[in-house]
Amino acid sequence: MGKHKQFDINILGLSNDTHNYEWEVKHTFFEALDEPIVEKGNLKAIAELQKSERMIIVNLSISGIVELVCDRSLENFDYQLDVKSTTYFKYAEEYAEINEEVINIPFNLDKLNLAQLIYENIGINIPIKKLHPKFTLSELEEDDSEDVRLVYGDKDSAEESEEEKIDPRWSALKNLKN
Repeated sequence: MGKHKQFDINILGLSNDTHNYEWEVKHTFFEALDEPIVEKGNLKAIAELQKSERMIIVNLSISGIVELVCDRSLENFDYQLDVKSTTYFKYAEEYAEINEEVINIPFNLDKLNLAQLIYENIGINIPIKKLHPKFTLSELEEDDSEDVRLVYGDKDSAEESEEEKIDPRWSALKNLKN
């Protein structure tokens, strides 16, 4: 993330107040990454920093379009993103990620780079199954139900096929048993 210097915020010189920052996140942002989740996009990232003596609260808002590749047809399509998150940077002796929302930063840290935070928020909001919008929801439900029948078997069709396979002579013998 060293290539993303435009996302540096000089926190050492900031007053204890609210500060707003805005960036354009385009394909050059993703190209600078080693293994990007997304290769192209046109997004706007807005960060509102609320700095106090003990912590910095970053309210991040990312909106725009990323280009994804459909898992089914391998066609490119635009996917609309609208992400909002809050991250708490608490001053401590050393750097440590407590959880997804709380990060300890050293007291003497002079710059806070939000590129990784922006990248993670984009990545976490990309769907696992990327499907082109031309595949309608009803079409997907039909496909999923077919997959379930293939894996688990459809009870009605299984019973029908068993009945069809029984030789009529054996059915007559079964009737004698009843």
